[in-house]
Amino acid sequence: MFTGQDEDAITIEKLFDYHNQEAAYKLAPGTMKNYGTTQRYIGKFLRDKYHRHDILLSELTYRFLLNFESYLRSYVPKDHQQRLHNNGIIKHIERLRKMVNLAIKLDWLEKDPFAHFKKHFDKVERHCLTAEELSLLEKKVFKIERLKNVRDMFLAYQIRSEGWLTSNVTVKLRYSNFDTETRPVTLAYTASDHTLTKAVLEAFGKLYQRREPAPCRGTLQQTGSGLVPLC
Repeated sequence: MFTGQDEDAITIEKLFDYHNQEAAYKLAPGTMKNYGTTQRYIGKFLRDKYHRHDILLSELTYRFLLNFESYLRSYVPKDHQQRLHNNGIIKHIERLRKMVNLAIKLDWLEKDPFAHFKKHFDKVERHCLTAEELSLLEKKVFKIERLKNVRDMFLAYQIRSEGWLTSNVTVKLRYSNFDTETRPVTLAYTASDHTLTKAVLEAFGKLYQRREPAPCRGTLQQTGSGLVPLC
């Protein structure tokens, strides 16, 4: 339990512990795990650079931040081969900055060591698959239905990200007894979510009415064909 009565004795480890205690039910497990990783890197830095296990918040300075960044850039992890890349390093710096902001809000720290600190993210170029690669992936046969669904979602994302249009939508309805019905729908070329969603729901409604009693605990899939690029 932190009362804030002895601010002069608050250390960076106590600050992280306070944050972890307060945020445990607010942040996703993955986010909490990332904060834990940053905390461990700070611990390694303190032991290797300062031969200490902790440091007072009042000792956090601009020079400390520069040294921590330099340490991360030169650190070689023992559990995997690759060093931290720039964007990963900046993520750790950002988490430390959030800790500092929290300390300032709690009146545990008067001066912001990040006042003059500048960060830089490297722009990551993401390349889409070629039309030939997309075609090969589309024709790939998967025995596991889950992988097929992931493939279909990936293809849809790739196609939409390149601004392609579609004129055909196919709705496939699979019943609990594994009977499958398919209904194709032809549209004017479009990339409109509203238009595509409306067509899918109408096709599903017509398929759903074909069976009595009501179908399915299966899957509903939407696929697009007749694709053209949006110029």
